[in-house]
Amino acid sequence: MRRALSGDVPRLHALLAERRGEIIGMLTYTVDFAIWVGGDVVRVDDVFVSESARRKGVGTALFDGLARICAAAGMTARWEIESANASAQAFYRSLGVDIGPKIIARWSKHAIRERADSSATASTIVSNRQ
Repeated sequence: MRRALSGDVPRLHALLAERRGEIIGMLTYTVDFAIWVGGDVVRVDDVFVSESARRKGVGTALFDGLARICAAAGMTARWEIESANASAQAFYRSLGVDIGPKIIARWSKHAIRERADSSATASTIVSNRQ
């Protein structure tokens, strides 16, 4: 994580909430290109607020910070929410977030490797031009 947060162009960004020198909240995100918006989009990776700091404005402050970053850069933000986490959904809605019905697909390294190995002899050639 330290490598991803540092360097000429950090791959991971973090907003921290501190109280008396102790980190009580964290929001991490990346900036990726999204073809459907034709530009960069913030992808929130993780949000954490310590148990003792919950319902005290820490999460709101973290997302307010993210809102300022996104607004300054003209970006939207996206993230995943567990469908069973009603309290998180209510919190995000209170911020003005639209929670859609999209299902998130996750392709594990193991499943990818199996697919790549089984399709190694496929006749269609796909290339990644950069």
